[in-house]
Amino acid sequence: MTTLQEKPVASTSVRSARFRIREDIKRDARGFVRTAIEMLGAAASMTQNVPYLGMVSGVLNEIIKMEDELNTYKQEWRMTMTSARQIHAVVQSLTQRWSSASDTAVIPDDLVQPFDELEKCLVQTVEALNACQIEAAGNQSTTSRLKRFKVRIQEHINRKSLLSEVQQCRRDMQAALRLFNTQLQIDQSIRLHAMVPAPSQVHGISRVRDTASESKVVPSPTEILPTVPAILHGRECEVEWILQLISETNSPARVAILGPEGMGQTSLALAILHHPDIERTYRRYFLSCEAASSAENVALELLNTFGLVYDSQRGLAPRDFLFSCLQDFSKTLLRLDNLEVPWDADVQATEDLLSRLASLPHFTLLVTARGTDRPLHISWTKPLLPPLEPLTLSAALATWDEICGSHDELSVQLVRAVDCVPLAVTLLAHLAESETAGSLLERWKHEQTELLQTRGLSHRLTSIDVSIQLSLNSPRLQDAGVARSFLGVLCTLPQGIPDSDISTFASCLAGELSDIRRSITLLKQCSLIYVSEDKFIRVLSPVRHHVRTLFPIPDHLLICLFRYYRQRIRPPCTDYQSDKTYTVENLQAELGNISDVFSLCLSRISDLCDRLPPAEVLEAVLNFLHLGSTVLYYNIPLLDQAIASIANYSLPGIAAKLWALKGNSHHDLFAPNDALSSFSTAIDLFRAVHDPREEADCLNAMSDVYQQLDRLEDTGEALYSAIRLYDLLDNPHGAASARQRLGRLYLHLGRLVEARTMLDIAIKTFSELHDSLNLANSVQTLGELCIRCGQFEDAERLLPDALREYRAIGDARGEAVALLSLGSLYHNTSRPDDAKSTLKAALHIYRESGDHMGEALGLEILGTVYQRCDQLHDAEECLERALTLNRSTGSRRGEAKTLNRLGNVYRQLGRWDEARGCLRSAFALSTSVSYTVGQGNAHRQLGLLSRDMNRFDDAEADLKSALVYFQRAQHAGKTKATERDLDIVFTLRLRAVPKESVLSHSDPETGALRRSQSHTSLDSFMDGWW
Repeated sequence: MTTLQEKPVASTSVRSARFRIREDIKRDARGFVRTAIEMLGAAASMTQNVPYLGMVSGVLNEIIKMEDELNTYKQEWRMTMTSARQIHAVVQSLTQRWSSASDTAVIPDDLVQPFDELEKCLVQTVEALNACQIEAAGNQSTTSRLKRFKVRIQEHINRKSLLSEVQQCRRDMQAALRLFNTQLQIDQSIRLHAMVPAPSQVHGISRVRDTASESKVVPSPTEILPTVPAILHGRECEVEWILQLISETNSPARVAILGPEGMGQTSLALAILHHPDIERTYRRYFLSCEAASSAENVALELLNTFGLVYDSQRGLAPRDFLFSCLQDFSKTLLRLDNLEVPWDADVQATEDLLSRLASLPHFTLLVTARGTDRPLHISWTKPLLPPLEPLTLSAALATWDEICGSHDELSVQLVRAVDCVPLAVTLLAHLAESETAGSLLERWKHEQTELLQTRGLSHRLTSIDVSIQLSLNSPRLQDAGVARSFLGVLCTLPQGIPDSDISTFASCLAGELSDIRRSITLLKQCSLIYVSEDKFIRVLSPVRHHVRTLFPIPDHLLICLFRYYRQRIRPPCTDYQSDKTYTVENLQAELGNISDVFSLCLSRISDLCDRLPPAEVLEAVLNFLHLGSTVLYYNIPLLDQAIASIANYSLPGIAAKLWALKGNSHHDLFAPNDALSSFSTAIDLFRAVHDPREEADCLNAMSDVYQQLDRLEDTGEALYSAIRLYDLLDNPHGAASARQRLGRLYLHLGRLVEARTMLDIAIKTFSELHDSLNLANSVQTLGELCIRCGQFEDAERLLPDALREYRAIGDARGEAVALLSLGSLYHNTSRPDDAKSTLKAALHIYRESGDHMGEALGLEILGTVYQRCDQLHDAEECLERALTLNRSTGSRRGEAKTLNRLGNVYRQLGRWDEARGCLRSAFALSTSVSYTVGQGNAHRQLGLLSRDMNRFDDAEADLKSALVYFQRAQHAGKTKATERDLDIVFTLRLRAVPKESVLSHSDPETGALRRSQSHTSLDSFMDGWW
């Protein structure tokens, strides 16, 4: 293989390609991938000569450039790129060796197979890289929320497949590297064979060494090792990485397994030590340095480990005696556990000892240590194994299942609560063998890391507190007071600090803590903090809770934190879009941090009052939660804490605003009764401090809750009162907001002319005031009015305008509402496919935001569309899912509405008993929550059921009852529909149908009349759904 082979010149005909690249890959690729594909395409039909080697080298170079651009499956790609670099070096070396060869010379026969396999591997790699680029582009797209959501759904579906492709790329690249190395080593062995001396020449030398060592060594079986860990999930990639480092390097490997305490360094190292390939190849030794406080202690322990008998009479120091013996050891793997203990206490001597061990020609070193840095003066085998990270959720749950047998949602919450730290997950799982996950979750909230221990003596492997304290007691931190104080500050912030904000953060604390950057470096080296993928400097959950419990942040540093965040919170304005944009850009990434800091200030408000005025804290909490609500962030416990704190201070104005904010939060969280209670308290306080503007705002918001509860008379009274106050205050914006709500109420009541008048006024005012959100709300409601009036062309113009405005603002709930309205429009204009797709888009948004009540509503409407399309089984499925959601949220009113819908579907399916059961349940639920329209709907559907069964007396009685309820609710549309139902029953009775017969919808005599009322129109169904 030392020279190229001369081949005859090929004919001028087009050479067939050895492989092909898919056309869609060529079309869609971009950047480095596109360049690699173009070069690879050229290489496919080239003769395998020196120019071909240059082309392959170029392809590998373009692939390697992609590493920094990859944001998915980083670990897999890192290992793939490592092998690619090594192959690249081999190809470059061959190119340089053969650079003087002619172009007609081709590569030797024994390298053809490695290059053929490499070509296949490169094709698979560029295809996988292209797929990862497409996935990343979908995640970063600036298209609508819905399109991004669809991309994420597709990503979720394809994720396992893509991961499998990336893993296969890694394996193929490693196999290609092994094949190259094998062929090159064979060649090297052949060339070096003549240089190896005969056995008789070396016998005398080796015998002298053997004789010298025989009196020193006591046979020590390498099988006396700690046992292999029974459970090791989620470390497969690391095991393969280390095995590759050990087996595929020419010189003995030097590998360090690093990471925070509790990450499973010891378990991972033992898995390597007991791997069959290692057992077959090496003499294996294990030494725990946990009790060794110096390098000298480590040397003495190594003598015991290797079974060496030290004789002090020989005049050699223990360390020198150790190394004189180790020179004679054959292929050996030495595992040093907890190396940080002697290293931290005796830095220079420990590094010297380790350096001498690393210089032994037949010794492979595998060390574990807490931290992220490695001892100096050692050539650690590349690529360096990154510090261990927490397990993935799936690996953590696999660990849990291995111990407990199974897991539930509460188990998942527990595993997440400890950030999937292996030791913490294992300790929790063992506790769950005798205690429920629910009980452990409650205990975790109160006991936190004290919970994480098992029976017996406290040890780093049986108690998370002991494990963490070992890191905190490290000699490196004993004299680092600033670093320890900064760690306490960081543990107060559950989300950590954005790395980009460190300079600002450091300047805020400059008067209290100096040189924060140096502290960050030291804490990283001790693995007490880490930088997350989203570039936040964070502390793992167990460490954070341990430090917060034992070393709470002092008052002076807490005040610094408060002022750091308070300066970022501006008072909210009336422009929703402006507030939301500000919140997204300045607060959203740290909502959890701000909440925890403010909560801690409230808990110490009386102690801090001399240095931090209570009014300043309470106003900051108020403004923070106002802004947070624009991104659907609600924190009732923090509100309750603020309200409780204000009782000791005379601040009625702030108290009233806190109660009003609590009412709005409860309303947005679908807790109407709590919302009414909070609004009532707020109104009383606003009246006491003579603040009519805030009182009017409260009445306005309160009207939404009344309408949600079907208390329509109270809704109107609240809005009339609000309008009177706004007019007195000459507040056109507030008055327009109340009129917009009044228009919505009139639409619900069927008072369509009055509704249009109110909405026209509101639209004019909001347009003049440039209030995008309220303008969109008003236009959307007017679109609904147009649907009700049959003015579909106007609705077709208005609703897309509202949808575009919601999307521009970034109001996901508004977007979903507009999509529901458009679904109604498409349904009423005989476009069922458009209606279904639009409603499904709304459902995606509700699911993405976790809005179960909105999702239930969307399913009800979609079920109604299916019903009108005679897809009754699809309708049934949608309504049953909606029923489950309503029950899970405790929405009895929503449950009643869905049962009425479901009873209607069962009636059409001819399942009379099930229909009657649903409708009676719907009536009972409606009665329990004073839902008058729901009571009327149940009676109406029962009447239609009796009509279909030819029980006309029962039908008439139920329909008349329905009429009473609809009139009581002042619902003109349903009143008219029920009157038409009664007319049909009267007509059918006159036809003298025999009582014993039950006619179907297809009966030629009565079917048309029955079918004319068998479906409820979608616009009437959507009455009052806001």
